[in-house]
Amino acid sequence: MMHFFLGDPIVQAEPMLLDPNLVAEFWIAQQSKRFSAREEKLNSWLPDLMMTAFWGDGDADYAWLIVEAIHEQDPQQHHIEVFSAGPVEDILSHHGAEVIDRVEAKAKQDESFAKVLGGVWPSNLPDELWQRLQCVRDTSIWGDART
Repeated sequence: MMHFFLGDPIVQAEPMLLDPNLVAEFWIAQQSKRFSAREEKLNSWLPDLMMTAFWGDGDADYAWLIVEAIHEQDPQQHHIEVFSAGPVEDILSHHGAEVIDRVEAKAKQDESFAKVLGGVWPSNLPDELWQRLQCVRDTSIWGDART
């Protein structure tokens, strides 16, 4: 496994140059607690990259590629709760207008992604976006009513 850290000139200068599949691999490993304490420290670049991609002036297209890569690399949805409430909710909250068409299309073609959307809360979403999301999300696996 490759290691990057905040002191790495590539990560500092161009965090969006990292392959979204690599970012997804590290995100899943971090959620799975597969890093030793030393590796966790070396890979401290991941939260910064995720914040840069998903919040503020981040790149919606790059963030969407990360979401797709995480979903594809975790087909058993071992981390569905944190994926729904983290990257998916973040991209919708910060880049919703730019990605909603892609989100809807993916949910219509991929039932498991519709279930991921079922875990998204409406708290930071504009009403119009939330209404569109409700038409494609599947809440059947969630024990609460996220309305």
